[in-house]
Amino acid sequence: RTGKPSGLPATRPVPVYPVKIEGDDVLVSLNQES
Repeated sequence: RTGKPSGLPATRPVPVYPVKIEGDDVLVSLNQES
């Protein structure tokens, strides 16, 4: 998903991050290079 708003009242996109599930852990990549 892109974070682009799909309807009002949202007007600006929100940041999205790659997520990986490993067992009971949720890993979120905050690097823009990923």
